[in-house]
Amino acid sequence: RREVLSARLAAVGTLHHPYVCDAALSYAHALANAGQPADAERWLTEVWRVRATDLGDSHPLTLLAERKVGSVLLTQGRHAEAIQRLQHVYEERQRTGQHSVRSLAHLAVTCVIAEDVERALQLTERWYQLCMSTSSLGPGHAQTLNAARWRARALALTGQLRAERHLLHRHARSATGRHGEAIRSRLEELREQPKRSVVDKRSAGRQSSASTDRAVASDQSA
Repeated sequence: RREVLSARLAAVGTLHHPYVCDAALSYAHALANAGQPADAERWLTEVWRVRATDLGDSHPLTLLAERKVGSVLLTQGRHAEAIQRLQHVYEERQRTGQHSVRSLAHLAVTCVIAEDVERALQLTERWYQLCMSTSSLGPGHAQTLNAARWRARALALTGQLRAERHLLHRHARSATGRHGEAIRSRLEELREQPKRSVVDKRSAGRQSSASTDRAVASDQSA
C-alpha cells in the first residue's frame, strides 16, 4: 500500500486529491493493522486536515477521517484525546442530521475502555435504546447485541452485576454469531462468580484459622 500511495503522490503531487487521500487512508489502515499506530495516526491526521480544508469540518468524509484518528489514539492508550475526537464527531453528525449510530457506538465503547464511568453509563444506554427502538435494527440485530454487550460492561464497571445479568439474559437465547457467544460466555462467568466467592471465603477462613493457630502456638512456646 505504501507503493500505491507513493505512485499516486508522484502522479498528482499532493494529498489534496480524493485519489491520493484514499490511498493514504488505506496505507494508514495497513500501518495500524501492522502494529504501528503512531505512524498510522500521522497519516490519518494528515488526511483529516486535508479533508477539513477541502470539504469542510462537518463533511461526512472529514468526520470519518477524524473518527479513525480517535480510534487509533485509543489503541495507543490516549483515552482523553480519543474521547475528545470521537465526541466532536458524534456531536457534528447529530448537528448536521447525519446518521450517528456508529459514531455514538465508537464514543460509548471508548468511554467504557477508558473507564469514564459516568459517560460510559450514559452513552451505552443511549446507544442500546437507539438500537432497540430503530425498526431496521431491533433486539436480534448484531448492532443491538453489540450495544447490549458494551452496556453490560458499563454496568459491570459500577458493580451492577444483577442489572448486567438481566440485560444479557434478555438477549442470550436469540443471540447468534460472535456476539451471542460473548453474551453466553459472560453469563457463565457471572454464574461462576458466587461459587468462586464462596471458595475464596472458605480459603480465607482456613488461612485465618491457620494464622491464629500459629499465633497461639507461638504464645505457648514463649
